[in-house]
Amino acid sequence: MRAEPTPVERPGPARGPRTTPARIALVKLSSLGDVVHALPLAGALKTRFPTTRITWVAERREAALLTRHPALDGVLIADTRGWRRARGLGGALTAARALRALAGQLGREGFDVAIDAQGLLKSGMLVALTRAPLRIGFAASLTRELSALCTNCRVTPPPEAQHVVDQYLALLGPLGITRPRVEFTLPVDPHAEAA
Repeated sequence: MRAEPTPVERPGPARGPRTTPARIALVKLSSLGDVVHALPLAGALKTRFPTTRITWVAERREAALLTRHPALDGVLIADTRGWRRARGLGGALTAARALRALAGQLGREGFDVAIDAQGLLKSGMLVALTRAPLRIGFAASLTRELSALCTNCRVTPPPEAQHVVDQYLALLGPLGITRPRVEFTLPVDPHAEAA
């Protein structure tokens, strides 16, 4: 059963796009299983907005799964695991430079919409760094950290959205996507397939 339209909390002046967004950032950084569960977001966005450039922001390991996804036009790596493992002054400086480079790239992309499907402070901060006018995330009561402070459109999935896939898809309600088809398109590497 597909979820009904979702309750949306808009604390600020942001509103949904009146036209087709040119660029959308989708932030779901980690855990391979969670990224796979979020794949229908990319497909639903591309189906609704076929000319929109969709970029997924993910950890290095998870980005490898996404690089050939047909609904994605780009994948940006946010190596937060590597940054947290940095040791010593040299490691900290390298991590700071990488974070600054990613922040600059997120800001330059000119995203119209950014979606935080992770619900953590680190993903929320990356969504904020996009400077997108519409930043969608889960309602504060559904996040484990303060990520809701980084969004300006907060979604509470309806009670019938019991599965995490339906909860992720509820984030698309503010974009007018209420009953998307659920597709788990996994890209296939032809060389690996041949082997």
